[in-house]
This record gives sequence, C-alpha cells and structure tokens, in this order.
Amino acid sequence: MSTITPHIVWDWNGTLFHDTEAVVGATNAAFAEFGVAPITLEQYRELYCVPIPRFYEWMMGRAPTGAEWEVMDGVFHRYYGEHSTRCGLAEGAETLLTGWQQAGHSQSILSMYGHEELVPLVRGLGIDRHFLRV
Repeated sequence: MSTITPHIVWDWNGTLFHDTEAVVGATNAAFAEFGVAPITLEQYRELYCVPIPRFYEWMMGRAPTGAEWEVMDGVFHRYYGEHSTRCGLAEGAETLLTGWQQAGHSQSILSMYGHEELVPLVRGLGIDRHFLRV
C-alpha cells in the first residue's frame, strides 16, 4: 500500500506575496480612467471575483467595452508593475514554507500572475527551493 504525501497548492498574489496594496492601488488607477470611484481594501476583498471583467462590470454598473477593458488592463499592469517592486513575502510565509517542507510534505504555486514574471520573482525572493512547480 502506498503512502499519500500531503501537498499544498499555494495561491501567490495576496497569499504568499503581500501585494494587496499594490493590487488595490492598480485597480483604483484603472477605475479612475473611466470615472469609477476608488474602492477600499475591504470593498475589494468583499467584491473581487473572476473573471476580472465581471468584477469591473459590478464596479462600473455595466460591462466595460473591449476598448475600455484594454485601457483598464494596461493601466492596471503599469501601476502594479511600478508598485509591486516594493512588496515582499507575507509575514510568516518563509517559516510556513520551510516547516511544511521539513515535515516531508510538498508544495507548489498556482497563480494567475504571468509565469514569465512569477518564476524570477519567486527565485529572487529565495523561496523557489520549496516548490515542486511554480
């Protein structure tokens, strides 16, 4: 009989990577392009959903057009790219990852964040050694 090894699949943004302020700021920057009032962190946590255009629809009171979506997406990514560089791991994340691995368990990261950006970021934070897959 085989033994099952526990495995955790971690979310990246807002879970292991403490970038919540950058995400909310980028969201508000995107909303500002079309006169949508800024939201608070609490509102973001309550209302955010995927697919993301659905979230924007709730906030705008209508679905964004294709052109609006392109503008909002571009603004979001520019703002996030500038502000996420100051973000780091969530408090206690390194200890948690290390402890889980030392207990003989495995873990990986699954994220909507772009793979080309995610892998170097995980490596740069020095935690890539903890994961089977990123």
